[in-house]
Amino acid sequence: MKKYLFLAAIAAAFLSCSKKDEPANVQQHQVTFTLPELQVEQQPMQAPMANPLVDDDNTALTDLYMFDGTTLLAHQTSDQDDFGTITVMLMAGEHNLHFVATRSTGLSYDAGVLSMTTVRPTYGAHLVLNVTGSSDQNITLNRVTGQFKLTIEDEIPSTAAKLRIALADYYKGLNVATFAGTTNDGYSVDINITSKVGTSGANWTLNHLAPVYGTQYETTYTITVFNASDEKIAEATGTVPLNSNTKTLLHGDLFTGTRALFVLSTTWNDDLDVDM
Repeated sequence: MKKYLFLAAIAAAFLSCSKKDEPANVQQHQVTFTLPELQVEQQPMQAPMANPLVDDDNTALTDLYMFDGTTLLAHQTSDQDDFGTITVMLMAGEHNLHFVATRSTGLSYDAGVLSMTTVRPTYGAHLVLNVTGSSDQNITLNRVTGQFKLTIEDEIPSTAAKLRIALADYYKGLNVATFAGTTNDGYSVDINITSKVGTSGANWTLNHLAPVYGTQYETTYTITVFNASDEKIAEATGTVPLNSNTKTLLHGDLFTGTRALFVLSTTWNDDLDVDM
């Protein structure tokens, strides 16, 4: 009998310890995040309504992401009926949330970095949220990407066949927690320009990320035009300032005069003309 009482005492003590070691129940709450319209800071033109979300070019954004820290909580695509509204269950307590909306292509996510094969207009928002119960949250997005626009102001000659645009520094990954550009592989693209022969003011636009969000940096550019035999017939090199939420306009004559290109670096509100 004493043996059984001893075993029962051990079992009771074990159960008591187990209960003490059990974590307290952590309550989850339903939180709904809505992006009622695409409101962009430093954007003078009227922000269009969502559903679908659209960017400056009035082109629908295709992907919407939500992260808690670096953990991906939700990924919506524009073909979903609820695109622009995210409902998730969050533990009580503080959360560092990040939202990214984009129409970039070749998207993939790993270890805090959203990678893109082609960078296109991208918007984002950070939100520190202390969850104490169910709630509805409206999210305002800010532009994350900048734009580099090349304009050849003089007439493109009949011998021109190919244009090469090259930037020494170019970032194709987005750190979702800071919106900093990562994965600097440089940039170079060859474009057939035979259809532009005889025209003036031809232009091309490139979207980009900044290595520190909201901080201007400089990189070198090389603009080269080749003939049908792949021989150089014009070239210009220099340095351009780039930044998120900023347009950098590289423009000038490439085939006549001194072949001088100039930079107009602007935010979406203020212009600053820089003579290179």
